[in-house]
Amino acid sequence: MKSLRFLSIVIMSTLLCGCGQVANKKVAADKANYLAAEDENFHLDFPEYGFSLDAPCIMEDVSAQASGDFLLNYGGVTDGNSREKMAAYQLIVTRVPIGYKDLSKEQYAEAVDKALSLQAQRFKSYKPIRFSYDEFPGYACETSHNGYGQKGVMFAMENYIIALTVISNNDLDSKFNKFTNGFKRIKSNQ
Repeated sequence: MKSLRFLSIVIMSTLLCGCGQVANKKVAADKANYLAAEDENFHLDFPEYGFSLDAPCIMEDVSAQASGDFLLNYGGVTDGNSREKMAAYQLIVTRVPIGYKDLSKEQYAEAVDKALSLQAQRFKSYKPIRFSYDEFPGYACETSHNGYGQKGVMFAMENYIIALTVISNNDLDSKFNKFTNGFKRIKSNQ
């Protein structure tokens, strides 16, 4: 289940160190993926994975700064110069293990739930959820690390496990809700 290790606390340091310098800039590193919205959000399209995401900051590929078996690992920081206002955002996508493809629909659902619940148990608190209006099965998790609150959600969508995380001590619930509400399922290019 190594491929499902995506809500690693190690990522927090990656986000704080690697993305802080670009948090307040309005220029995207990958201009093909970013479109600035009028309300200061940034829109990321991932049609190959079947979703888009509105984020409150530029999110860059931070996969080179972390270890893990993931397809996408994007992070960004707002107010990186202020410990009180700082918020770190992360999106991670992994593939459901290939061995699951031969399972029945019920066995597949059980295997994915078991894998997700094992990862969720690493957090201080967690609960099963149905994410978005599409009701993807998943878990909402909360913990703290280095004096910061961390809130995340991980869920299964088609053959992918997707994790969205926010780390902050400044209005964490509101920032988490806005970030996760920015997730939208779109028609996949695959």
